[in-house]
Amino acid sequence: MLVGHGTYRGDGVQGRRIEGWEISAAVLFIACREQSRHPVVWIDTMGPGEASWDGIVGLVASSAIVKVNHAGIILGADVAVNEPLQPEALQEFAWLALGKDTHRGRRDLVTGSYVGDGNDDRTIPIGFANPTKQPLIVGVGRFGDSFVVRDALHGDGESARLFDSTDVETNKIKAFGVDSFEVGSDDEVNAAGSRYYFFAIADDGKDGSVHLGGWTGNGVPEYALTGTPLPPDAVIIDGTDAGGTQPTLLALKGTPPPRAWQLGVGVWDPSPGLDAIHSWDPTGITVNSHLAVNRDGRDFHGWFFSTVGQTPAGRMSVPLKRALERGEPAIWLLDIQFPPGSGGSG
Repeated sequence: MLVGHGTYRGDGVQGRRIEGWEISAAVLFIACREQSRHPVVWIDTMGPGEASWDGIVGLVASSAIVKVNHAGIILGADVAVNEPLQPEALQEFAWLALGKDTHRGRRDLVTGSYVGDGNDDRTIPIGFANPTKQPLIVGVGRFGDSFVVRDALHGDGESARLFDSTDVETNKIKAFGVDSFEVGSDDEVNAAGSRYYFFAIADDGKDGSVHLGGWTGNGVPEYALTGTPLPPDAVIIDGTDAGGTQPTLLALKGTPPPRAWQLGVGVWDPSPGLDAIHSWDPTGITVNSHLAVNRDGRDFHGWFFSTVGQTPAGRMSVPLKRALERGEPAIWLLDIQFPPGSGGSG
């Protein structure tokens, strides 16, 4: 799996471009530090006009994400992703893109869709490269509802709403199987006749681009969370049990001072003295005592993403990106230099 991330400020202009990544995204998250903004998820199996979810109120933000391609994101004017912002730290958007590493034959990230049938305990096939793998993380959603997620740390029958701060959910994503997941009869995942979109992530056992970790908060500042096989570049953090009024958070490395963005509804105080992330470490992160990441006695799940060793097939020159984006034919000449005595010519 390939990972990209970044930040930007909105300008309210339809057709705004967000560039600077080198992957072709299959899944895209957009979040804001301002709690009244609406986080968005986009999956590449959506059709034209099916641009995104409005995570808080469950509406389609149809003018949010116009297009996603090799060159980046083209935004609409929707305030969920492109509000003209004030010159304040809170008014900032962050994005996390996950891409398919197909040039190395890996299918540890799979996207798809299915039509609900209303039946309980329904099995949804995935299609990982290794058909013996079970997923680490699955997300499912349709337009008009919250986005439901489950990871391998959830108990039997449990899942959660990505954009919600409520307790664990039941009768939604109920279990993981070999190259599959199981959904219940709940309308958010399996209403008869409704189209659902999903992503599924497996550990490919090779480069550690994703790591799933869990911890119980202790309320103590500078709480070190270790155990990731590679230095993380991004993390999604969700509290899982009762008493939660804090939102799911997205945090990105390389944004001094360390800070996080809101991926859900909740009571979020991102002031510098109470921010969630203290530091990014070689084998994990250190969190502060903020309730969204370190409430005493509350269980948390973290999805840690790393770019170490990443060699994306989507890496290309800006002119080529532009040509592909416009659908134009292009011929590119390579000037290959062979060392003396190698026997090669060019």
